Amino acid sequence: MRIPFVMLAATAITLGALAPASAETPTIEEAQRLFYNGRYQAAADATADGCVTETVDLVGCELRTSALLFQIKRAFGEPADKDKAWPLCAVCQELMPVFLSDIAKGQVAARAKLMAAPSDTDALFMLGKLDLHYVWLQ
Repeated sequence: MRIPFVMLAATAITLGALAPASAETPTIEEAQRLFYNGRYQAAADATADGCVTETVDLVGCELRTSALLFQIKRAFGEPADKDKAWPLCAVCQELMPVFLSDIAKGQVAARAKLMAAPSDTDALFMLGKLDLHYVWLQ
């Protein structure tokens, strides 16, 4: 009796693998779910448009920079000699310029919102979170 179940499960897995990927952009909630499940690369990919200069989505940009930060920290680990280990971390070398660029874009957008509306507490909160990502990297 187990053979039909195994065959059914294998068929379902195969069909799932062959199904076309969703053409829709993941929602911020889906990206957050990926992030909180430790799927930092997928979360960063899902929020790639968050830090686009012309239309920065502060929530998406903050989530993306957080995901990039966690990828760097995961790849770097806790080496005994951080100065020697940093140049040897290929993932870190690849992600650092992206992280710094996205942080800067988010900060510029948040500051612009604050210049237009100094009492915008959401923009102030996001600016603080973006600033903290940079500090946490140090």
